[in-house]
Amino acid sequence: MPRQGPKGKGPYIEDGEVRVGDSTLIIDYLQAKHGIDLDAGLSSEQRAISAAFQTLIEEHLYWVIVYNRWIDERNWPNVSKLFFGRLPPLLRQTVPPIARRVVGRQLHAQGMGRHTAEEIYAFGKRDLAAIADYLADKPFMHGEAPSLIDACAFATIANIVEPPFESPVREEARRHANLLSYSERMRDTYFGPSRDRTAR
Repeated sequence: MPRQGPKGKGPYIEDGEVRVGDSTLIIDYLQAKHGIDLDAGLSSEQRAISAAFQTLIEEHLYWVIVYNRWIDERNWPNVSKLFFGRLPPLLRQTVPPIARRVVGRQLHAQGMGRHTAEEIYAFGKRDLAAIADYLADKPFMHGEAPSLIDACAFATIANIVEPPFESPVREEARRHANLLSYSERMRDTYFGPSRDRTAR
């Protein structure tokens, strides 16, 4: 339950008695605890580029995905079923529209929700093109070895191209062969090959 987290939203972790919210703070906490720097091999310029891409992904492209899932009428029925399908019948009728209105207000407060669907998806397509352009033909964002930004980029790209939620942003991602091969490479590296994805 995201609202039970220390920041009142997800993600958050519980590590014994310690509770940490926000993906950046979680990563900082885990790296400090375990003495790991995922960006140890990066130059100061590469670290700066990583910070810029992380902001683009987590504070901009993320909200395009939220709009696509929760507001776009093409995908809302599936999202509603996924999140609320196991609720008792009465709650299944009342909770989803309330939750959707809350997400809509969050989108409006953040700023993304003030734009038209066409403008929102144009933002998302531009963000993905920037990632694809920087990745180019490199195996990972900064070259031959993965770093922290790869965890962020992979999670988002996979979340766009793999679930069956249609949008111009998904079409844009699938138009970039390097993003698709990158997503497959990251998944195979850290989760093992999957035959289930060969048909996609």
